[in-house]
Amino acid sequence: MATPSLPSRLARTLAGPSRGPRARRLAPYLALLAATVFLLAESRHIRSTLDASDLGAAFWPRAVLLLLLGCTLARVVAVLRAPEAAPDRPTEAATAPDGRQVAVVFAAIALYVWLTELIGFAGATFLYLLTSAWLLGYRRPVPALLVAAGVTLGLLYFFVRFVYVPLPLGVDPFEDLNVALFQLLGLY
Repeated sequence: MATPSLPSRLARTLAGPSRGPRARRLAPYLALLAATVFLLAESRHIRSTLDASDLGAAFWPRAVLLLLLGCTLARVVAVLRAPEAAPDRPTEAATAPDGRQVAVVFAAIALYVWLTELIGFAGATFLYLLTSAWLLGYRRPVPALLVAAGVTLGLLYFFVRFVYVPLPLGVDPFEDLNVALFQLLGLY
């Protein structure tokens, strides 16, 4: 017997008389997909002046929305490809995230935004990446430190050298530390 295609699995999941676990897992992703498509359509109205040295005001919102669209579509495909769980044994993909974990992740994002203004982009990004790794269950400190440092440095170079975005430096004494870091890296 041939495996049904993803579109037919999606249609069967959404149109079936009883919406089972797969439909419940798929619903938030489809809602996110609809919101992302709506926001992408709305982003056409962002006024943008393009010249040779500017990507334009609409570039970054659209880039983020396209990444979100891709990630959401990948998640929809993963849910559709996952086997249905037996009623007595849910699969890992079928388990819903703990509400406390979701709240902690959102709190970490809010803290990141606040820390960015206080200690600067570099320090806040480094701490956010370390915290995210720990929240996601990664407990090996050396690789986590190396990845957080590498991603932070990569983002610094990308935003300062290629996109020409002024990054928050924080308040004293963090401002002086960030200026010294930028000078050490050749960004100032």
